[in-house]
Amino acid sequence: MRYIKKPLNPIKLHCLSSKYKRSLEKQRAIGWKSFNKCCKKDLIDNYLSPEQYQLCAYTEIALQEFGYHIEHIKPKSVYSQDTFNYQNLVLSCFSSENLKKEAFSTCFGGQYKKNEYDADKFISPLDKACEGYFSYLPNGRVEPHIDLSSLEKEKVLYTCNILNLNAPYLIERRKKLITETIPIIDELLEHEDALAHFAEMDLSIKLNPDTMDEEINPFYSARVQQFGKLGRDIKKKNKL
Repeated sequence: MRYIKKPLNPIKLHCLSSKYKRSLEKQRAIGWKSFNKCCKKDLIDNYLSPEQYQLCAYTEIALQEFGYHIEHIKPKSVYSQDTFNYQNLVLSCFSSENLKKEAFSTCFGGQYKKNEYDADKFISPLDKACEGYFSYLPNGRVEPHIDLSSLEKEKVLYTCNILNLNAPYLIERRKKLITETIPIIDELLEHEDALAHFAEMDLSIKLNPDTMDEEINPFYSARVQQFGKLGRDIKKKNKL
């Protein structure tokens, strides 16, 4: 899970589009489904997607891979006061259309989480410390970092379970990434400049020539972990 930086000044959802006429108070009373489609597009294209660099907030797969939806970290069915709170919104896989093609047990992310949420146990991608909780193993699984306390490890297990972060598809994708990357890193250990160049290419922000969107590679946190301090330094340099 990668930390997502939200803007310091909260975005007012009812101001995103000039086509949106209802006040925030009336909108909250009507419900999320009535939120203007044009405003949702503005919200996704100009705010949520760029700040996530086109990756799912929970799984770090590319948003376009299975489609996506606007996810309420605190479920709107329980925390209705945060339905239109920008600080509660991220993009997560799947889209509603693609979700219909998957068995529930094979999906992951926000669609798997549904209305499950315990504020004392859930690790949010909006938590600056979230990246330090997870460890990415060579077998593709996500596990609690070895240095965590028992209570912190319980939080990791809870978060992994309600997001299905160890779904077979995600395990296989991470395993493939790690097993392909480790031999290259090992080969370049005695060639610092070449290793630094390889890490820079893998971890830097890229501009998609078709969409002109800034992107980072899927499973970014797992990639950073493979490079150790070098990866963390590049991530810091790029303000990621």
